Amino acid sequence: AEGRRRHDAPVHVLELEGHGETPAHPDGYAIERFAEGVATWLEASTIERAAVFGYSMGGYVALHLARVRPERVAAVAT
Repeated sequence: AEGRRRHDAPVHVLELEGHGETPAHPDGYAIERFAEGVATWLEASTIERAAVFGYSMGGYVALHLARVRPERVAAVAT
């Protein structure tokens, strides 16, 4: 649409533990552990801040990450 700016940015897709090909943690699911895993991935990938999209449980993970590591999260979409 006229007047809208286009923003190009890389998109990364992460699998949380116990989803896709990633094995489950022996202690089961925990939003806190998922969020820390995302933060660890961001650090390892040298991504300082990210806009985070989470669908379903991933939305809770994104919101928790924004709450506990706000310096890492530029925006959240759920």
